[in-house]
Amino acid sequence: MTEKLKNMMLAVAEEAAKGTALDAEKLKTLAGQIEAELKLAGADGAGELETFKKTIRTEVDGLVEQMKAVQKAGLQLRGGHIVIPGGRKARLEMLADDRAFLSDEQAERFGAFMACAIHPALAGTRAKEISKEFKDAFAIRAAGDMDPAITTAGGSLVPAEFRAELIRNVEAMGVVFPEMRRVPLFTLGQTTWPTRTGGLTAYPTAAGAKILRTAPTVGTATLTPVKWATLTGVPNEFFRTNLLVSLGQWLATEIVYALYTALDNAVVNGDGTADYGGITGILQSATIASVTPVDDHDAGSELTGVDVSQVIGELPVAYALPNARWFMSLSMKGHCRGLKDTNGQPLYDRGNGREPSTIDGYPYVLSTHYTAKASVGASAKWATFGDLRMAYMFGMLQDIAIDRSTDAGFETDTTLVRGLTHVDAKEIDANAVVNGITHS
Repeated sequence: MTEKLKNMMLAVAEEAAKGTALDAEKLKTLAGQIEAELKLAGADGAGELETFKKTIRTEVDGLVEQMKAVQKAGLQLRGGHIVIPGGRKARLEMLADDRAFLSDEQAERFGAFMACAIHPALAGTRAKEISKEFKDAFAIRAAGDMDPAITTAGGSLVPAEFRAELIRNVEAMGVVFPEMRRVPLFTLGQTTWPTRTGGLTAYPTAAGAKILRTAPTVGTATLTPVKWATLTGVPNEFFRTNLLVSLGQWLATEIVYALYTALDNAVVNGDGTADYGGITGILQSATIASVTPVDDHDAGSELTGVDVSQVIGELPVAYALPNARWFMSLSMKGHCRGLKDTNGQPLYDRGNGREPSTIDGYPYVLSTHYTAKASVGASAKWATFGDLRMAYMFGMLQDIAIDRSTDAGFETDTTLVRGLTHVDAKEIDANAVVNGITHS
């Protein structure tokens, strides 16, 4: 599938996701352009053209649902990537100041909601006053019949204004899983999405000769969400003294930290067991290729510029290069700062104020879940290179929910609070990434 055709599909999906009559003419124009591009790509005859168009429609339908789910969470999807309103950098700075909400007013509202939802007997007058509008959510919670896949059965236990902020924060803090292809999940059971398994083939063709027919092929990936939860004790003083702003900022921040850390670790190091929610991560994959240095370099400190460039050269497919990047630990990135190519030129580009820093020409993502340089021994995977959006699919069911224990901790004067979400991740194209591994 050509890059031009993929961009057209994204444009159609973005217009369709808006769902307004104003976009109907744009959709009609884009659909005509896609049909023309399909013919240029090799569709020959009405039957094959219809097959191509059906495949495209399936892909676009999936993109539309993905975009709608992302928009519902208060995010945006552009070019297949999650975009956080206001910018990721500003939100990270906010979280570094222990602030989960942009304003104290919103934090106070969240604190009031949590005070009345978690411990109504201790909630003060101000909390009850603010939280009157949330009574329907409390009624659902009290019913005890909750299904996160159904909004009316407790799927929206946290009001939308707070839920969107929590999800934005998890996205901002996330390092590796936000780089994957994002899809919405619709039930606690299985959700199946189409995946690309093969593209078109181009052949040299003489003038007037018949063009050989090829067709794209698609497969499916099935995701089954698993509950991820965090549990913490909240000092009851937060409820008694009406420290609603502090409660809102602190509790939301702690839940965000716990969830993003667990999800990132699973998509990097997950071994497919229940400890990782059934997720098999990048470094544990049995099908993603590993590149071993030509020379006997069996530790992270021994890797050279030749070894780094070799990993790039061993990426199985060229279509993963346009959006390819490195994934590694901070200390391994530090090691790469001093590496040079065979011509004596530095592999690490510090940028010039206008361009981002790169390693051998490609941007990098740093994660604490990749092995630190000092711990990279023989036969150890030290980095990943490629396009994770093509390699993995990551789905989240609905949103983030928060609930409490039925009993306060008497001895410590605390109430247990849990935050949870339902997610799954699946490998969809092992050829789109490659792992670097040291010599045995």
